[in-house]
Amino acid sequence: NNFKFSLSTLRQMLRQHLPEDLQNTEIIHRSSSTIQLNSELLNTHDVVQLQRGLALCGERSKVSNWSEIAEQTVLAYKAPFLSECYLEWAVTARQTLELQVFDLAKRLLQELEKEEQWSKIIPVATHLMALDRSNQWPCLLLMRSLRHSQRPAEALRIFEQNRKYWLK
Repeated sequence: NNFKFSLSTLRQMLRQHLPEDLQNTEIIHRSSSTIQLNSELLNTHDVVQLQRGLALCGERSKVSNWSEIAEQTVLAYKAPFLSECYLEWAVTARQTLELQVFDLAKRLLQELEKEEQWSKIIPVATHLMALDRSNQWPCLLLMRSLRHSQRPAEALRIFEQNRKYWLK
């Protein structure tokens, strides 16, 4: 009975974290000899989708819409992976994922800057600043993009906010 109760509780907890369109999907498959997670749900996991985007962007010559996929991938990275888990495997995975995302973001922003696509730089640079305020290059590029987009007041506001942050 305890096992059935624990399994039911686990199913309910996992279901809370599924997107709305998957709420009625069976999370745990049971057979007469096994109990396992529904492997199809792994494809909807944000880290799996992020890794797919990173892999696609790694094969730049094979992808015609590289900058679109790179932008979607960078913006999909919301926060550090398992931020409160300090086990060695989680720390390594978190650092690797973060380095890959920031490397992709830097390549994307360099390309967008070279092509002078200032309006496309703004959301990516803003996202990177939200993830890591100590990183100055996205801030500088954001201010430059805002200036080129005829929004100098916003660039000045961002400069003032970050100057105070960096001087603390």
